[in-house]
Amino acid sequence: MTETTAGKLGCKRILFVNWSLPEIVTNEPSFRKSIRTFISRSIQYCLIGNQNSNSTIQSIAFAVPDSCHHERILAEEMINAAKQQIDLSNSVSLMISFVMLSDQEIFYEQFRSVIQNLQTESDGIGVLFWPIS
Repeated sequence: MTETTAGKLGCKRILFVNWSLPEIVTNEPSFRKSIRTFISRSIQYCLIGNQNSNSTIQSIAFAVPDSCHHERILAEEMINAAKQQIDLSNSVSLMISFVMLSDQEIFYEQFRSVIQNLQTESDGIGVLFWPIS
């Protein structure tokens, strides 16, 4: 993990975490665990940093890798890991964004499907989809 100041961006700091997907996923449980671990550790890192501030809102954005051909698994595990972290963080409101490229249409559809199946009126999860193209 590498942390740096945000410069002129509208945030306090930027965290770069390298997570490279294997070219060929031969072991689905390991792939799922890798996704969950990456999302969870990144969010936990931000929450630990938040303990030293007075802020009750923490936000984090993930750039979605474009080299994965297992879109459904990636969407399911990213969302489930993020939801688990939201459920565990009682004292902090988490705003988690997943940023996708405009050519990631298959992943976007899988992601939207997983979110729609997860949402209820009382779960506290708000979703805004805003295509840029």
